[in-house]
Amino acid sequence: MRLVVVVLVCLALIVSGVYTIFKITEPKNNSTQSGPITVSNEDAVSVFNPLSTESSSYVAFVSGRTKDGKFYTATIEHDSNGNTHYQGTLGSDTFEIYQIDNKNIVCNKDTCIESPGGDGSPIDEEQFEYNEQDYVEFKETAKYLGRDSCASGTCDTWEIEEDNNIGELFINAEGRVNRAEWEGSDGTFNIDYEYQDVQIEVPENSQPVSSN
Repeated sequence: MRLVVVVLVCLALIVSGVYTIFKITEPKNNSTQSGPITVSNEDAVSVFNPLSTESSSYVAFVSGRTKDGKFYTATIEHDSNGNTHYQGTLGSDTFEIYQIDNKNIVCNKDTCIESPGGDGSPIDEEQFEYNEQDYVEFKETAKYLGRDSCASGTCDTWEIEEDNNIGELFINAEGRVNRAEWEGSDGTFNIDYEYQDVQIEVPENSQPVSSN
């Protein structure tokens, strides 16, 4: 499941005290299916063709529970330049990570250590972003559930599947993902998006990773 994996990896980096850089990847479906799916029922006609979040500026709020019952939360800031600031908690532990201009910065208390992006990344934005390729894959199982209330007012809701996990996407009137809910063998998580202007800068206490 998307965010559960990210949270556990980030926590491992912070708790261990070791700045190890690596990348989480997900298998990609090479399907060439394109075009929206239109589903109608007695009350509505909806098209599954949401906007990508990749180039959007937003703040996302995450909450969930791992398969062993631990609760976690996270706040993700993402700007239109593709920079990300990720803050989270898992139980009593906290972690903070920046991805800015090909730099990865991991913060632990008052210390932030940075490394060139060429060394890989502690997190993978595919874990909390939705792009056109994701939607192509989701279309294979997308089921229209109708309209429901959401932070934007009223959203079209769709049931989707990914890697044996069941999710619901709430799509607002502008075609943006307003909320995502996931449940599977690794746990559960919810993520709410607020689209707003975000600017992310390197923290003042950031320093290069030691070569020793």
